[in-house]
Amino acid sequence: MLFFGCKRQTNDAGISKTLVQSDFISYAEKYSITEIGEYYQLDVLNPWQKAGGSGFTYILGSNEENLPDSLKELKFIKTPVESVILMSTTFISIIDTLEELHSIKGISGSKYVFNPKLKDDIESGLIKDVGFDHSLNYELIIEMNPDVLFLYGVEAGITQTINKLEDLGITVVICADYLENNPLGRAEWLKFFSLFYEKFEIASNIFNGISHRYDSIRKIASTIIESPLVFVGLPWKDTWYIAGGNSFASQFIEDAGGEYVWKNIETTEAEPFDLESVYAGIMDADIWINAGIADDLNSILQHDERFENIKAFERTQVFNNNRRLNEYGGNDYWESGAIKPDVILSDLLRIFMGQSDSLFYYKRLQ
Repeated sequence: MLFFGCKRQTNDAGISKTLVQSDFISYAEKYSITEIGEYYQLDVLNPWQKAGGSGFTYILGSNEENLPDSLKELKFIKTPVESVILMSTTFISIIDTLEELHSIKGISGSKYVFNPKLKDDIESGLIKDVGFDHSLNYELIIEMNPDVLFLYGVEAGITQTINKLEDLGITVVICADYLENNPLGRAEWLKFFSLFYEKFEIASNIFNGISHRYDSIRKIASTIIESPLVFVGLPWKDTWYIAGGNSFASQFIEDAGGEYVWKNIETTEAEPFDLESVYAGIMDADIWINAGIADDLNSILQHDERFENIKAFERTQVFNNNRRLNEYGGNDYWESGAIKPDVILSDLLRIFMGQSDSLFYYKRLQ
């Protein structure tokens, strides 16, 4: 059951009325919320690339006994949840923002966690690593018996994992936050998670603050007279995956006052290009950001020595979003950055205005 635009709401008296989706969500496009009496219906929409209209529906509430007949065939999750397993470190910052870190009992890829409090709990054994993909520790997950396991999927094969977990009695919720193409849309998944903790009003107030700060920075960026030409990424072997002009990366660059080199590629997804085609397009770019795992300019040249002829490289205007790493390479940009698009935008604005001395997520490569 997928819902768009206006919603039909049924109150406790059984009377239907229209509920406007914007009452709940302003930017996110990968989930919807419908209020039905004392319950919330969450619909996750197209939760992996090329999902073709696939979706998942969850009913949240504190009392399953009062469920209307129309909802009894849908997956019910009792709230507030008290124990969760996370299959992505991105979810950590959201739950931390809700002040519910204590609910995290397991995580995938624990060594890549940046959050100091969570790292302490992992080292002390309070939080277990449940593995990932084909190495998922099903026995440990069963033993932990979480209220909810939150995961994400890159392709349709994730449904096999979901089905196996559910056959084992584990409640699974799939998330699609990483597929949002608007930075505020990704941050607005805070509201999605908040419903599991019965903290929607708190989440809404926090998000309104994030949105306000983001818009304030965007207004300052709109006053930039000459927008710098910007490109993103680093090639993998002889292929460069280019984020489209309707992508998350493109939106950030535009909102920060830059002009994205590939803004005319009308797609939201990353498309593969041969290195020769990309090289010609980035020669005169002013700024290079998000340069893979590169930690200095020499490591970029190891990919291709011709990069030293690019204008941005010559002028040392290469910035990477890896200023905050843990000892295993876990990057806080991908962890807390999901809930701090305003901080990322502030970094980018400073970079584009030539004021890059005090950045939070970014650093200038030397």
